[in-house]
Amino acid sequence: SEVETARVRERFARLVGRAPDATMSFEAFVADLVQRDVPLAAARAVHASVACASGAVTSDAYAFAIEALGRPRGTKATSAELRALTQGLSGHRSVGDVLRHLAPSQMHVAWCAHAIGGAEASDTPIRAPATELLDENTAPLSRMRALGLEPGDLLRMRSRSRMRVVLDGRTSRATLAPSSGGSGAGSAAAACALVHDSVSIPLLHPDPCIAFPRAGASTAPPPVAAHVASERVLAEHMSNGLVIDGEMLTTSRWRGPLAPARTSMLFELSRKIIANAQAMAADVAAGRSLACGDEAIGGGHGGTGTLSPALARLLGTTEASVAASAIDELLRACRAVLAAQPALVRARAPCKIVGDVHGQLADLLALLRLFGFPNSHGPGGDVEVCTYVFNGDFVDRGPHQLEAVLFLCACKVAFPSRVHLVRGNHEFREMNRAPPGVHTADGSSALGFERACARALGDKALGARAFEACHAAFDWLPIGCLVASSVLVVHGGLGDGTWGVQQLEAEADSARPLRELAHAPECVVQALWSDPVDENPLGYGAHTRDPTGRIKLTRAADTATFCARENVSLIVRSHECVPGGFRVAHGGRMVTVFSARDYNYGECANDGALLLLAEDDEGHLRLRTKVLASRMRGVGGNGDDEAKLLENAALDADANPCLVDDS
Repeated sequence: SEVETARVRERFARLVGRAPDATMSFEAFVADLVQRDVPLAAARAVHASVACASGAVTSDAYAFAIEALGRPRGTKATSAELRALTQGLSGHRSVGDVLRHLAPSQMHVAWCAHAIGGAEASDTPIRAPATELLDENTAPLSRMRALGLEPGDLLRMRSRSRMRVVLDGRTSRATLAPSSGGSGAGSAAAACALVHDSVSIPLLHPDPCIAFPRAGASTAPPPVAAHVASERVLAEHMSNGLVIDGEMLTTSRWRGPLAPARTSMLFELSRKIIANAQAMAADVAAGRSLACGDEAIGGGHGGTGTLSPALARLLGTTEASVAASAIDELLRACRAVLAAQPALVRARAPCKIVGDVHGQLADLLALLRLFGFPNSHGPGGDVEVCTYVFNGDFVDRGPHQLEAVLFLCACKVAFPSRVHLVRGNHEFREMNRAPPGVHTADGSSALGFERACARALGDKALGARAFEACHAAFDWLPIGCLVASSVLVVHGGLGDGTWGVQQLEAEADSARPLRELAHAPECVVQALWSDPVDENPLGYGAHTRDPTGRIKLTRAADTATFCARENVSLIVRSHECVPGGFRVAHGGRMVTVFSARDYNYGECANDGALLLLAEDDEGHLRLRTKVLASRMRGVGGNGDDEAKLLENAALDADANPCLVDDS
């Protein structure tokens, strides 16, 4: 449709710019298709089919490729698709070459064999000429179509391969020393000043480096020169006269095609913030406070221009104007990256999933310090081998809201393909303005994100500027994340589960930038706000507030039906404070994770948790829980209750695709 075509072209413009002659690079094109569930080898083949001689992809070619990928399997190939396939297969001599290049499923091997060899198919078809797949006048194509198969299916999306997910009953629990009430300056020397001019946001920069493919993995001819041109590989690292084989090179960064160049000021800004956050995490682990209470802000909300201690340490400056400029630059870059990625992002395993943060930066840093930090160096830095998903509700109520947002946005800018931020119901302007007279359990005034920005910057005007810059980025946040094609992560849940994954992605993408919840599609509202109807007695129950009048609760049967229909094994959601930091429900198919411990200034004496999804030795995607114990309930927490909950969930494990391991 014209609407869909316009949406695809707008996505192309967001990714590469709006110049009339703008083109998409090989790396960006392949990365975009991988985000659409196209296997890497197939994405490379599609690029060979649609790219011009220089390897660049035009807007028309991009729109053609996305349309071809989105058509249902079995749809008759158009003449344009056949021409594209002919071009893509021109370098292959046999059907076997095609199959090895595309790394197809067994289904493709079977139908190619049947199409070319008929009922007596054997190994012979693999050696048949590749052009026999496409010739309109030959029997193979006729036999393929008689089977309901089309050569155009080689260009189209394959069905996602679902991994079996198991839940590990063992939980890693940790405690930290109580706060000493100190100034939090123990690692102040690690903070670095961030003073630099405004720069443009570079989204796509080739950075050739060496890549070592696994043995037997299919590779495409890399569009780079046969020499190393990386700032990370110097002459002293190579033998004299060394020439690297072309198949050992890649032009893509491991951080993703949207990552800023290592030499850019933007990369420096984001990495300094992450490094300073790591230093602050060390202080938290040592029992030192971040010292960002009202008494440390110098009257913050009244316009004194004094930064909060935590914000000053994070940005490495005490000047409000310098801090405001750095905030603008970082959030502008984060918005550009979010806009260039789809409304339903994909993450690879191993993957860590963090629940609600609500401005409790100290607890977030404690979890990351103990169980892995989203950085490529420093204590616990594992972002090179592990992806991260932060599942919404970054703001409201907690003492370090702006600081938490800036840290997460810095991670997103530095590692755009490794760190994913998912929108929660609190990433909306109407949720961030606490009404007058609302108080927390300790009697202090409730701190909405709007007021928190002014307090952190010590100035109402600068706070309003930062608040709007944050929301300009929030408006482009994805609505969910699909991990390893098997686990759907959304903030709220499924509602009645009548929508599907593709529908959620399409409608959420069409609604972006989404400024108001009232304008959100039905499935987006459910993904943000819904709760499960939970048989678990430990739960706090469903949200009583329904700002839209459209929120539906999720029954166990709804979850089971959704998982079977959408080919996913597990739903991970947040949105509810649960005593143990996580909660398993609906026969093991739904897990809630909540990361802000002792939530709302201790009103809820709860643990904080994150989830780790990683493939185990049995080929399962195993879910492990990592828990930061409550300071109010003691080390023991409700461990016995959690163990009992997992044991109960395991009773019907044989009937479920998502099994619970409590061995």
